[in-house]
Amino acid sequence: KTNLYKQRKERDAELRKKRAALRRLEADIEEADGAIAQLEAKLEDPGFASDYEAVAQASEEIAALHEKADALLLEWTALSEELEG
Repeated sequence: KTNLYKQRKERDAELRKKRAALRRLEADIEEADGAIAQLEAKLEDPGFASDYEAVAQASEEIAALHEKADALLLEWTALSEELEG
């Protein structure tokens, strides 16, 4: 009986860790999406858009944030499937 109890406790602890990781990933994805939206809004500002260097830098940041968000989403998907399975 003790072994079954211990195994259940360990499994429950592992599930809690994975759910917490899932919540962190969701927050990180939202943060990246928000940063992308802010930078894209800047690009729509005519005053900002006239500064070539600033536009180039913002575009690079957007591309990096998209890569980060994509990687986070892949990780989130894998973890979600693991929790469901």
